[in-house]
Amino acid sequence: DSNDVATAPRVRKDLAWANETCSLLLACSQHVVTAKKTTTKIVLMEPNGLQHGGFSLPKTKTRQVLVQMAWALPPDNFNLLALHVRQHQTNPDGSHQILQDKVQVWHRSNYHWYLKQEFIHDGTTAILTQLQWDTPSASNSHHPTPPRQVLTALLQNGTRWYYEMGWNETVVPSQTNTAMVVDGTVLKCTPLGRTLVPPPMAAATVDLPHVVRHVALVPTTALQKQQQQQHGVVALVQMSTQALVVLGKPPSPSSKGRYKPPVILSALEPSVLRFHNFVVTGVESLVSGLRIDFVAVETTESISQPQHLLELSLSLTAEEEEDQSQFTSSKLECTASIPIPQDDDERGRVLAMTQWQSPVSNSSTDIAAPKKPVSVLVELDNGALYQYTSNAEDANSGTLQRFLCEGMMDTLLEPCPWIVGVERQRPQHDNGGGEENDFADDETEQIVIGMSWQKRLYCGDVLLADSITSFYVSDRFLCYATTATTTTATTSAVARGAASGASQLKFIALSQLFSLDPF
Repeated sequence: DSNDVATAPRVRKDLAWANETCSLLLACSQHVVTAKKTTTKIVLMEPNGLQHGGFSLPKTKTRQVLVQMAWALPPDNFNLLALHVRQHQTNPDGSHQILQDKVQVWHRSNYHWYLKQEFIHDGTTAILTQLQWDTPSASNSHHPTPPRQVLTALLQNGTRWYYEMGWNETVVPSQTNTAMVVDGTVLKCTPLGRTLVPPPMAAATVDLPHVVRHVALVPTTALQKQQQQQHGVVALVQMSTQALVVLGKPPSPSSKGRYKPPVILSALEPSVLRFHNFVVTGVESLVSGLRIDFVAVETTESISQPQHLLELSLSLTAEEEEDQSQFTSSKLECTASIPIPQDDDERGRVLAMTQWQSPVSNSSTDIAAPKKPVSVLVELDNGALYQYTSNAEDANSGTLQRFLCEGMMDTLLEPCPWIVGVERQRPQHDNGGGEENDFADDETEQIVIGMSWQKRLYCGDVLLADSITSFYVSDRFLCYATTATTTTATTSAVARGAASGASQLKFIALSQLFSLDPF
């Protein structure tokens, strides 16, 4: 096989340079025809005409055509590529009817191209005409951190869809600490607690019916209560078609050191409800099955339309009461719709949502404990913080109120698309060594940790570090990775330290953050 793409057969006219400021990589499409099928490939070519990798589009039952390719802006202009793929249906008279227009976002890492997102537009009412990467005006040129990537999709009716790209980690908090990596219709699973497999390889894979849109993990408390069950729910996965898939732990534990990935407990058909960015609030075992409660953000057709928080309940019915490994029916219903507060000058759109997590010393596995209201931290695109609270007695009467916490403002200093809320019982006294012995029964204290688009790390009103790459909150520590230019923006002893000229991994005890004085 020749590496000369320029002379390869069936190369289409679709061409896209990596960026106007650089001409080191050219993308083109190619039809690979065999006796059984025709595959569309994206081929990357160097200026000398040699092939530099590529990937194939996912298989579909109907004919699909590549319409446009768009490289992201620097510094991701070599690693982030958006595709406009159109699906056709051939009518009896020979004409073609547009079924769907798809926006696919591909990312390259370690010489492998991952299909990270797919957004579907109905070909009868929302025909896509153009894709373009853009830089939002909110980026600050005084900071070396690159601006965030925003993909704009222009429809034939004049509507514009904006997709802001960001990375989120998906790690199941358990003894194996299973990490899940999205790659189109495949979830690549690796138990980090047992082995470290370099991507794009993985310890095991889970094949799903459609491209993955969103993965929501079950809260740690719910995982602990399901330890004795044959099939505990691990995650709720949303497909690009709006279908839902329930993942659970395997029926039998791993034996002889062999890892077993999560299994599909149930797969639901696409719902008429349009939602995204959801978090699982609880899992309850019923006599004949399971019920999964989660809170989601309603997907609207226009920014001018007010958004709502949707309280959703998914009921799964087992074939036999003793065997909950086979669910014969499922039902998704919306129990409540809560409007997002609208200010005079703000549109009130949800930027991020997260569950409240507790340190290990405060977690409880007492199944017989009384049911408590579920709280979810909600952040709007202006940095305002709200708290959704369910009603322990009535599932249809949740509330959304402004977040109030002693020693913290109810609005972050700048919007943070990555946030973590940590709460613990308030200690009655401290023994001087940072260890709490006695706790109040009904009082809790909370902190909010967030990272902005400019990669600044905050704990409430305090700026901890500047120009970080990522952060993670475990049951005891806040861990964040610095860059060579990271500086500490606070004089507190918690995060004091100058830039060392090299990237570092830093740890801060959560007990210190709870005692941090913002003033």
